[in-house]
Amino acid sequence: MTVAPAEVELPPVLRSGSRGRMRLLAPLVTNRIARLGVALLALVLAAAIVGPLVAPGNGSIVAMLGARNSAPSWSHPFGTTIQGLDVLTQVLNAAPLTLALVAGSTAIALLIAVALGVAAGAFGGRVDAFVSGITGVCLTIPLIPLAIVIAGVVPKQQHTALATMLMIGLGSWPAEARVLRAQALALRSTDFVASAVTIGE
Repeated sequence: MTVAPAEVELPPVLRSGSRGRMRLLAPLVTNRIARLGVALLALVLAAAIVGPLVAPGNGSIVAMLGARNSAPSWSHPFGTTIQGLDVLTQVLNAAPLTLALVAGSTAIALLIAVALGVAAGAFGGRVDAFVSGITGVCLTIPLIPLAIVIAGVVPKQQHTALATMLMIGLGSWPAEARVLRAQALALRSTDFVASAVTIGE
């Protein structure tokens, strides 16, 4: 007598079709805070892409001199600066570079945090002690004063977007490394990892 093999239930990630994809997107659809975050991110992306194309101009020199330091109004929704420049125009024109700086610095911080945090949690021992020591020292250094010092030392012609990404990324990785180290330690202490180590895997 033969017994038919039991069907293996695949996780949602490996299921084909739209049901698997919908299950992956379910937290974004059902969670109200997640929907709000996605909507705000879409608004910022739209402002960065379309904003510079439709940003209002600053007008003539006479109009700018007459509108210096003006409060928000229908003609200048965000007001003007002391030079008479429209603040909304400046915000829309700066949005693409701001998003690029945020994305680049986040990628740099995550690369460092994943490499060091997972290594500390996975290997333990001296590696964990060394990485934890570096992370603790870097956590005590405030980011803004460090960025000001680096910006003062670096020559002005080298103040590029890459330099700004590096400054922000190198200053913001320790907190993420601590979180990833804790996650790696939690996974390392699970039963299936202990059994795999016991049998020599």
